[in-house]
Amino acid sequence: MRQLLFYIGIVCIMISCGGKTFDSEAAMWTYLKDPENQYIQTKEVNGVSFSLLYKPTDLLVAQELTEDKNQQQIDSLRKKYGEYLYFNLSMSRG
Repeated sequence: MRQLLFYIGIVCIMISCGGKTFDSEAAMWTYLKDPENQYIQTKEVNGVSFSLLYKPTDLLVAQELTEDKNQQQIDSLRKKYGEYLYFNLSMSRG
């Protein structure tokens, strides 16, 4: 139950953070991976390290864009991914 509350708390923190803009994808990744900004949460349980990283919609959109991107394609992909929240969960032991 504690772990469930932990993850629910993480989601609430990430939803409440404002919409910051970035000049590049690298700048966004740097911001997201900085623990002070609370978009990444880490925890160790029984020797297993867990890391949960929020992945904004625009990063998913950027992955799918082709070289001949246009506003219609961007809007379509934002609509496709905009209904959900996406996270990367990493686990490691040792």
